Amino acid sequence: RRNSRGLLNRSAVLGAALADISLLATAHAFVGTAASWLSRLALLCVIGQSGSVPPFALVDRPMAELWHTTKGGALCPPHGAARARSGPRQ
Repeated sequence: RRNSRGLLNRSAVLGAALADISLLATAHAFVGTAASWLSRLALLCVIGQSGSVPPFALVDRPMAELWHTTKGGALCPPHGAARARSGPRQ
């Protein structure tokens, strides 16, 4: 809403986001939310910088649910879960 009314300085917002990501990429641990794409990006940057997955916590969703969503945003079942629930194939 603020952006459509011209009340948002998009350059400043982008600069702040890039500064945040740059600082977060050097972290040794991470606490964030899976709902935030900035948190997801920050975690990936930390992994890329360090070459390993740091200790981290996502306060709103488990890591296994982080990337596995359908186009509409619904969670996909884990691999093999659909078959296990539906019983043997006919």
